[in-house]
Amino acid sequence: MVEYRYHKFAAYVPVVIGVIVIVGLLGLLSGASVAVGDVALVIDPLSGTVSNPVVGPRCFLKLPYQSVVKMPYSTQYLILSDSDPNADFDSLMCFSSEGIEVTTDVVVRFGIDVSKAAALYQSYPGMNWEWTTINSITSETVKGITKNYTWVEIKDKRTELATQIQDAIRTALTNEPS
Repeated sequence: MVEYRYHKFAAYVPVVIGVIVIVGLLGLLSGASVAVGDVALVIDPLSGTVSNPVVGPRCFLKLPYQSVVKMPYSTQYLILSDSDPNADFDSLMCFSSEGIEVTTDVVVRFGIDVSKAAALYQSYPGMNWEWTTINSITSETVKGITKNYTWVEIKDKRTELATQIQDAIRTALTNEPS
């Protein structure tokens, strides 16, 4: 009678390979990174929480079922102009105190406060604060200021008017709770 001997470790090889594959998959699903100028928020759908911001550049770990939302905190632009090909919106149509229509181009430079990124995301989960809040505040502010000037004053006092509009927009955006 012939006796066959098998190595004992041969039975463990598939188990070891399976464990390595599972650990590798978990590592791939758990790893995340954020680039320079961006901030990442980890969204946990089970607990319904949003993590503290992770500022880039950085690699970090999360649980496999959590998702990552990235948003820029570097300086961004909102351009309202008919002549700029990079404009986000058309020029503003404002009125002077006499009711004469005045076309106004506006460029708003802004950045988000990293410490308030989670609150901003919770207020705007569609990440559309630029098109909703910043655009509406800018439009309302510019239209509210130009209506106090005559057409001739708008034309002659452009620098003074621009400074007043700039200060008013900065104040309005700073006072916006989100």
